Amino acid sequence: MKLTTATAPASLNDPEYTSVAGAAALMTVSQETIRKMLTRKRLRRYKFGNRTLIKVAELRAQVKEAK
Repeated sequence: MKLTTATAPASLNDPEYTSVAGAAALMTVSQETIRKMLTRKRLRRYKFGNRTLIKVAELRAQVKEAK
């Protein structure tokens, strides 16, 4: 899976959802940190088969909240 689209500037081509790895790259934290945030309900997970997806908008909101 390419992570470059998750870290690119906002555009119409940006994905609405990203993987745990993409979320970690976007927030510049480890995948373990993202998993902990999911477990602690700080982020909402969406399942697609066996894949865990996270809304990019939620990640951006977390970054703004942290500032």
